[in-house]
Amino acid sequence: FINLTTGDTVNAQASAGLFTAEVPLEMGSNTIRAVTNTTDIVAHSAACSADIEVFRPFPFQCTIEDVTPANGFATLGDSIDFNAVIKIAGGIAPYQDSIFVKDQRVNWNNESISQKMPLQYGNNIFNFRASIVDAYGQPTFCTEEIVIIRPQPLTCTISSTTPADGFETLDSLINIEAIVETSGGLAPIAKSAFINGEEAEIDGNKTSKAIPLAYGLNEIPVQALFTDSLGQSTRCDTTIRIIRPLPLTCAITWINQEDQSVTIDSLIQFKAAIATSGGLQPFTAYALINGDSIAIENDTLETEIKLGYRLNAVQVKVIFEDKLSQETQCDTSFVITRVTQPKCDITTFYADAGTVTLDSTASIRGEIIVSGGLRPIISSATLNGDSVTVVDGMINTEIGLRYGDNPFDLRTTSTDAMGQETTCDSTITITRVSPLQCTIDNLSHTNGLWTTETEVDFSAIVRTTGGITPIASNATINGEPVELEGNRVAKHILLEFGSNEISMQVSFSDSLSQTTACDTTLFIHRARPLQCEIVEFSPADSAETSLDSITVAARVITRNGLAPILSTATINGEETNITDGNISQNIFLQFGVNEISLRTHFIDSLGQATRCDTTITVFRKAPIECEITEVFPNDGMKTKDDSVLFTAQVDISGGLAPIDSSAILNGEPVQIINGRINKNLPLHFGNNEIT
Repeated sequence: FINLTTGDTVNAQASAGLFTAEVPLEMGSNTIRAVTNTTDIVAHSAACSADIEVFRPFPFQCTIEDVTPANGFATLGDSIDFNAVIKIAGGIAPYQDSIFVKDQRVNWNNESISQKMPLQYGNNIFNFRASIVDAYGQPTFCTEEIVIIRPQPLTCTISSTTPADGFETLDSLINIEAIVETSGGLAPIAKSAFINGEEAEIDGNKTSKAIPLAYGLNEIPVQALFTDSLGQSTRCDTTIRIIRPLPLTCAITWINQEDQSVTIDSLIQFKAAIATSGGLQPFTAYALINGDSIAIENDTLETEIKLGYRLNAVQVKVIFEDKLSQETQCDTSFVITRVTQPKCDITTFYADAGTVTLDSTASIRGEIIVSGGLRPIISSATLNGDSVTVVDGMINTEIGLRYGDNPFDLRTTSTDAMGQETTCDSTITITRVSPLQCTIDNLSHTNGLWTTETEVDFSAIVRTTGGITPIASNATINGEPVELEGNRVAKHILLEFGSNEISMQVSFSDSLSQTTACDTTLFIHRARPLQCEIVEFSPADSAETSLDSITVAARVITRNGLAPILSTATINGEETNITDGNISQNIFLQFGVNEISLRTHFIDSLGQATRCDTTITVFRKAPIECEITEVFPNDGMKTKDDSVLFTAQVDISGGLAPIDSSAILNGEPVQIINGRINKNLPLHFGNNEIT
């Protein structure tokens, strides 16, 4: 194969007369010639050729051009007409097309497309997509993306102002600032602002201007104007109200006290009326009276003022502060004289015999001294609520006493010429000591107690009544001195068998030489150890019988211990009764040796325990029996001998040794030695019977 266009020659592969090969092509028209040479077996040859035309089309491509409106176009309309040219290169006609603008299919006419598309506010993105296939099925694809801008309507807002509406200030000049924000429209946007009718600059989104303020309410208008590049315009405005209050002043217009007045009171009710002007509510108000802070309510000052004796200078200072921290002050002063209060003192108050006594009465004395007040001064007194005589400020009285503490409360009342009173109190306590006595109780052991212990720890509580401390004590138990620990006395005592006497004596003397004594005696019995003994028992040990049962009888006695005494008994493990120390029980016997065990147990009321046991054997004889075994010769034996040795075993059961035995063989006595019989017997011809 020869490509005449490119000059390439390619050898072909032949198979059954079919020639095939891959031939290179160039773009456009290619002339291919096939040339064959054939030779037969006799060397004949022949050649033939043929030409074909093969067209290789150029690459298939498309482009989108001349799109209107251009990318980034801006409009206020809600739709737009699109136009574009789609050109192709290469490929083979006819063509199949599929063209879309933002997912909407459009027609391709003479390389041109045209379509009206709706617009949303903001950026509208439009994708042009063309997909074309030529007559040979070659595809091509081209796209274009443009953005059309439809701006939002232009608007503006004054989002905040500084100061805010309703601001209050003391300043005469204030700087007004406002934040102006726009939305929508298309830059560039022209802007202008006016504050209180005067033009103000807008820097970024902020406008400001200094404005003078008058006293009272100041209303300040703020305006802003904007126009965008598409000719849209908008306006926004607001009014700021600013209050500048008048200066704050105050005055004390009235008080309820006169200067240089006199009183006996320790405090006075003070009132004052206060007037204010200017300032800005709410006010913070307080007063200082001699430096102490007092609240002011409803322009009125009301409080109590404490007075000292003699001259009292009162300084009143009132302070107001308004909402804007303006402060003003007004003050006044006056003097009040307070007469000195009388004051009493009981300088002596005592009992002649002292505060501790054995007597049933006591003499009590006291003296009243009064300072201050206005003479003359009259005094009176009570002792435990009962009136007593006062002479020239002196008290002297006799009073009865009861046992124990006798508290005496002295109260005196003194009144001066102005009716001022003073009261004094004083207390003394006189103790009348009661007789010293003692008792012994809470003994650790009761009288007549029985015990098994060899020793006891004896203790008792000794109580005293009356007397007065310190109280000396002396104690003995069984004649031996013991220490009194608190109110407890104790001693370790050894016990002998039988009755043990414990005797205790205690004596006391107090600080007033009163004496008393108390004693007690008790007995503790130590019990001897509990013991028991089996004094009678039948049958005797090793007894023999042929009976199948036997009566066991016994007598058990106890010594010492403390009644009641509990007892139990068993014979061969079975419980049996003990009545007044006697035991009787029928026991069944087996042949041979029978062991009989008696067990007894005793516990007294003190918990002492003891036991007595014994064991015997009883022999029950079985009937004597015998049996002849191992006999020789055997019955029916045949022999040619004239004699035979007869042997036999004699077994004996039952009976009681020693057992006497004897035997007769064919009428003649024979010995049984160790249970065997041996004897030679003569035989005669024929049958021989052996008995």
